[in-house]
Amino acid sequence: MLDHSNSGLIAGYTFLPEQRGQRLSWAEAQKPVMQDAGFRWLHLNVAIQPARRWLEDSSGLPEAAIEAMLDVDPHYHVVSTAHGFLLSLNDVILGQTESPRENTGLIAIWVDRGQMITIRRWPMLCTDRLLKMVEGDYAPPSSIGLFLQLFDQIVDTFRKRVVRLTVEIDKSEDQMLAGHTSGLRTHLAGLRREAVAMHRRIVPEFHGLSQLAARLPSWISEDEQAFFRQVTDEVASLINDIRSAQERTKVLQDEYAAMIAEETNNNLFVLSMVTVIMLPMTFVTGYFGMNTSALPLTSPDGWGSIASSAIIVVVGAITAALLRYLMLRNRRDR
Repeated sequence: MLDHSNSGLIAGYTFLPEQRGQRLSWAEAQKPVMQDAGFRWLHLNVAIQPARRWLEDSSGLPEAAIEAMLDVDPHYHVVSTAHGFLLSLNDVILGQTESPRENTGLIAIWVDRGQMITIRRWPMLCTDRLLKMVEGDYAPPSSIGLFLQLFDQIVDTFRKRVVRLTVEIDKSEDQMLAGHTSGLRTHLAGLRREAVAMHRRIVPEFHGLSQLAARLPSWISEDEQAFFRQVTDEVASLINDIRSAQERTKVLQDEYAAMIAEETNNNLFVLSMVTVIMLPMTFVTGYFGMNTSALPLTSPDGWGSIASSAIIVVVGAITAALLRYLMLRNRRDR
């Protein structure tokens, strides 16, 4: 494998009809596109100056596309002309597939009849997979076919994340139904944040695809346009699944909050009952505990203590019976 790290060319391939991709050197990549000789794919790192200068000075791309490719802020871009289009897509940063919340980055993709140019600043999972496919036996039929293969890889990656998210939500639901709520609040909050983050990343891509589907260049074949619309429908279905996951996590969070509130109310009810029962008994013991003369039941023969204890027990029993009666009456009234 050739080393183009100093030039900013991560990988370059030229594709002839029904042939595997042939690697391009940086010198070959800088030559003008020959549309009658197949098409090419240039995968560039614009953080490297030679690739950046070539893109600005010699690529021949529309100015709006060049500005979008060189934009250092993570914004979505959609550029469509009669000759080609540019779209910004989210890809997973390579090596961070196990922490799915904040590990995505944007890649800018320009596609015309004679080439596909992809721009990235970090190693990306799906583009790396596509590179391995091209190094293998994959022979894309056209530049738009290569783009759709990359986009299909990205959609498949996010769909697997949604499936994993759904499985985690199912487990949380089963855990809640079983009454095992330890650590559940934090876990549900994390799942909801993950669903919101995926929704925030996928929706702009769907809008960009919808805009492109309405004004695709005329050189794209009918079969490729049909596949483009199919991918757009898959993204719409993916968004619905993500929204469903968001709603489910919200419902589970509400249910968890209701369970905690009910448990708190039960604890407060028990505490209130104990307080109400003990209040008359506390009054009696406080009354007989006053350090004053001429209190009743203070005879030295010991019967006073027995009598006062009996009074305390009777008062507590009467209070408990009264509370029970009032509770049963309230239940009948409901």
